[in-house]
Amino acid sequence: MKALYTFVILVFFICEAKSQGFFTEVKFGVLSYGGDLQSRPIIKQMLRPAFSVGFNYEFHPKLLLTSNLTYGKIAGDDKYNPSSKLRNLKFESNITEFSIGLDYNFLDLYKNRFSPFIQASFAVFKFNPYIDIEDGNRLYLAEYCTEGQGFYKGREKYKLMQYAIPFGAGVQYAVSPNLRIGFLVSSRKLFTDYIDDCSTTYVDSLLLSRSVSTYSPILAYRGALLSGANPYPKDGALRGNPANNDSYSFLGLFVKFRFVPKGNREEYGGNGLRKVKTNCPTVF
Repeated sequence: MKALYTFVILVFFICEAKSQGFFTEVKFGVLSYGGDLQSRPIIKQMLRPAFSVGFNYEFHPKLLLTSNLTYGKIAGDDKYNPSSKLRNLKFESNITEFSIGLDYNFLDLYKNRFSPFIQASFAVFKFNPYIDIEDGNRLYLAEYCTEGQGFYKGREKYKLMQYAIPFGAGVQYAVSPNLRIGFLVSSRKLFTDYIDDCSTTYVDSLLLSRSVSTYSPILAYRGALLSGANPYPKDGALRGNPANNDSYSFLGLFVKFRFVPKGNREEYGGNGLRKVKTNCPTVF
């Protein structure tokens, strides 16, 4: 949250200094996780809230350089995953993401009120999958090496900060040259399969318990908590699908606004952008 506050302050200082080229952008929506614990693209029970703040530099009416800081949460649960229901895994994770990219509007929003757009970015994000257990404690799964990371068959511990390639599309409406609203769907190509702490095979429960913690086998396979479930799987049995990396997506609304210096207001006209004198800053 400290990083978010710092970024917001920085954005407003930049916009104050060069407001003619900069839009401040705020997004509200949800994050949807995709991975080994989710059998469908979107499961409404697993959607979690997300918030983003950033700025756009408009160096062409159709092309904008964007930068955003996003904070939200993702979640997955095998109870909504018919093929792995007896595995009984679940997780949640906070997501903090910083991205830089480009937005392309198909139409000039100074000559048109409405335009579809596409975007592509480069991002760095931080995650840390956890589970809240029955006694009220929160266990961060990476610490329990549930697939033998750090000691089993050369498996390395996964890093909690990773790169991502966000790409998406949406539509936006120009309320005025200085105020735009719209809807966005943006997915992330990730380079890790451990955002849900599930990727490869099971490790022998006794080895896992001795090497890490007595909690580790319980977190690796939670089927024993269900009545009539199978016993802990054999060493090497498939736990996840390492062929496909995980993902997450943002779905939501956004608003972009620009504060215009005194005496230099821009107003929407039928022939496009035109200058109009004014006595006070405005976003309309």
